Amino acid sequence: MTTTDFAELHDDLRAVAADVLSRGRVVDWSTMANAGWVGLEVPEAFGGAGATFAEVAVVCEELGRAAAATDYLGSAVLTVGVLNTLQDSVVRDNLLTDVAAGTTRVATVMGDFTLAADGRLSGRADFVPDADGADRLLVLATDHTGAQVAVATDLLTVTAQPVLDQTRRVATVTAAGVLVSEPLRFIGNPRSVQHRAAVTVACDSLGLAEAMLAATVSYAQTRHQFGRPIGSFQAVKHACADMLVTVSVARALVREAIDAVAGRGTRSV
Repeated sequence: MTTTDFAELHDDLRAVAADVLSRGRVVDWSTMANAGWVGLEVPEAFGGAGATFAEVAVVCEELGRAAAATDYLGSAVLTVGVLNTLQDSVVRDNLLTDVAAGTTRVATVMGDFTLAADGRLSGRADFVPDADGADRLLVLATDHTGAQVAVATDLLTVTAQPVLDQTRRVATVTAAGVLVSEPLRFIGNPRSVQHRAAVTVACDSLGLAEAMLAATVSYAQTRHQFGRPIGSFQAVKHACADMLVTVSVARALVREAIDAVAGRGTRSV
């Protein structure tokens, strides 16, 4: 199955997302939780919708289309993706339940972290999305055996980093021998979170590109010069046509990537 097999569901989800986002460019965590967005991929047993990344991608596109400032990338998309690839445990299950309920905001940290045999975590990561203000951090690390693990903690040092994009909040996260709880083991591919992050940003960018194309065409139809709409001039029409081709190609590529991450396509990541 591919994303096109769920077109009606996605259209409904897109319409609801557009309605929520029309009320303001800044969307807080509780609003996204109440809309059911943060728990889309959380299994139903833990209070989520049991959906897939394909449904999450619809929300990401609408967030990009609205240029919305949210914590969705780091605190929902990445975190739930990681938790779903971990072995069952009390810590993992409680985190899924709390995220789906919107009571806990957990940011995922990907960087250069090591977990010593005595349970002490050391390392650093820059430009971590949505770590600043998160209730807990889910850190991907390499343990003393060389295996990839994840640890949940709220004891690390988080320093906000300034960026030009006002829709993003990023931070530096550091640990200097911090004692953490028992590590969570992966049953899936740890690298999948990197692919998920890249496709999520692509979805956001696609939504923004489509919004900019629509705004440009609308302006070209209403702005007049020399007594007629500027959209009637060949130079403007050709530029708009080039934008449409570029966005159409991008949409096809992003759809393939979404299907791969969601496990619905013929290729996996």
